[in-house]
Amino acid sequence: MNKKMVQEWQAGWAAVAEVEKQEHQLATVTSRWRKFNSIIRLAAVLGLQKTRHSDEVEAVRERWKKLKELS
Repeated sequence: MNKKMVQEWQAGWAAVAEVEKQEHQLATVTSRWRKFNSIIRLAAVLGLQKTRHSDEVEAVRERWKKLKELS
């Protein structure tokens, strides 16, 4: 590889990143929700278990819930 090839490679990936950025900005909530649901269904099909929250996470959520009730 030479310097010109590296620059072309970087320019190509910069163009890909720009297209992905534009696609992300144009995505609707509906399309994002569909993608999210597809990922969830795939996880279920693959038998991936839903992770359980640790006691620490639950304690933090309870503190936030109490603070929210006080405000």
